[in-house]
Amino acid sequence: MTTKKLSLREKEIITLMSKGHNNKEMSLLLKIDQKTVSTYVQRVRLKLGLGKNANAYSIVSTYQRINFPITKNG
Repeated sequence: MTTKKLSLREKEIITLMSKGHNNKEMSLLLKIDQKTVSTYVQRVRLKLGLGKNANAYSIVSTYQRINFPITKNG
């Protein structure tokens, strides 16, 4: 699966999502509007090839699976 490259801000959003933060908390931590957070979350979904109803767990796990694949040694 190939995805479009994520921006630094989009990676920040995924990191905060992985820590369990909701959109309101992320907006306060990043000092941006809550609507802006929603826009970033939507962009991440699109870049990861997920539907608009994908939850935070799906977004984070898809990102990790693509960028940090598990490899077998030997």
